[in-house]
Amino acid sequence: MRRTLVAVAFVVCLAATGTAAAETGVVDGVEYDEEFGFEGELTDEELELVVSRAMARVEVIRDRQFEERPTVESLEGDEAEDELEVEVERNEQGDWNDVVWKALLTVGEDEYANQVIADTFGGATQGFYEPDSGNESDAHAHGGRIVIVDGVDEGTLAHELVHVMQDQRYNLTAESFTPPVQDEQLASDGIVEGEAEYVKYLYEERCATGWDCYDETTSSGESAPLDTNFGVLMTAFQPYSDGPEYVHRLHEEGGWDAVDEKYDDVPTTTREIIHHEEYDRVEIDYEDEARGNWTTFDGVGIDGYDVAGEASIFMAFWYQSHSSGYGLDVIDTTGFFEQSGEYDVYTYRSDVSEGWTGDRIYPYYRGNDTNNTGFVWKSVWETQEDAERFARAYLEVLDGHDATVLDEATRTVEGDFRGAYRVARDGTNVTVVHAPTVDGLDQLRPSVTDAEKPFVEAIDARPAPEPASGYTGIVLIAAFVVSLLGATAARRT
Repeated sequence: MRRTLVAVAFVVCLAATGTAAAETGVVDGVEYDEEFGFEGELTDEELELVVSRAMARVEVIRDRQFEERPTVESLEGDEAEDELEVEVERNEQGDWNDVVWKALLTVGEDEYANQVIADTFGGATQGFYEPDSGNESDAHAHGGRIVIVDGVDEGTLAHELVHVMQDQRYNLTAESFTPPVQDEQLASDGIVEGEAEYVKYLYEERCATGWDCYDETTSSGESAPLDTNFGVLMTAFQPYSDGPEYVHRLHEEGGWDAVDEKYDDVPTTTREIIHHEEYDRVEIDYEDEARGNWTTFDGVGIDGYDVAGEASIFMAFWYQSHSSGYGLDVIDTTGFFEQSGEYDVYTYRSDVSEGWTGDRIYPYYRGNDTNNTGFVWKSVWETQEDAERFARAYLEVLDGHDATVLDEATRTVEGDFRGAYRVARDGTNVTVVHAPTVDGLDQLRPSVTDAEKPFVEAIDARPAPEPASGYTGIVLIAAFVVSLLGATAARRT
């Protein structure tokens, strides 16, 4: 959608005035069940009416009124492209993030993770919401700004309007919605994006059964480009996939009050979103043993570490296994395409990832060279068998990349994920160590000894089957995920 379109761009800005709603389901005099019958490109006045009606309908579904009316802009062509352009510069956070995505076997040595993320999402946005920047200390008291790209449809508009309502009530710029580590980012998005998508589904269901709804999108709905990093894409998509079902179950059990309560107790693990059960990760004991001038990136993450979590671990092995990634067939990828609930899209579950209880990834760099990097990734699992499955799977991926086997736990690899690796299990703990050389492994984590090695069977990395039907035509709807770039979550898609 960053392509220049033939259609002339148009921008409509609605004044950010109060809604002055007399009752829920009536916004600026427009009732939720009014019929307009608009066709073709909307005039300024028609768009204003469609937005008012959409706000009234979100109020009816959510049983709550808006506090302020947002500014709404519809962009096409060059204006949309300019709005969505992301400039990526190398910095400490980006170098740190590079190591995290390499640990997750998703972005290789010759690519810059933040650039891959920007390239994956920058051209796929259907719409986004920005809190009011005029008063950052009290942004949630204002209407904020919605941008709809390549034509208005009420489903996308409803999704973004839910973000307006959330921001007005909970302040989406608060720390609980902008956490510093990946698993918490995805988990908090599970409630925020999950509610927005759930309301969108309910809205579109009513459009299909009686409501007069406007839809004049101009995007082609094309498949993702062949060079898209599906590992990055589908990791970021997890809240949009599992979040709506998570919110649906909360709503079924306790109504909207149960959903509201989650904004005071924001989920911190994707395990909670995937399995629909409250869960706080176990704390990881970690003492820095590095010598030889290795140091952590102390200014990013939490004291220099990131948390991968169940969803990202699942996707790491799915991406390595599926033919849209590396085709190593380490795990069964077919279950991903089976819905586990009425409102979810994909299933982020596998035997290799489900036993997760907590982890920390510590990226390191040597000397003053932030490009000379390694990591120590310590994870804890429910059972010894869970830990062993994860350790074996990680080694199997390395062997699938034509690794040289130095001993039961140690490999060297060329290509995208080049360097030396050691994978060690001690009970329910697994430690993965990576450095450019084997000597670097010993320097980074000298306590990982021969006694801490997993039981490894013969490795058989096989080409994966062809993609399951329906996947290659995926439409990119999860976009502009700035949290994965490490920036403040100023936009909500």
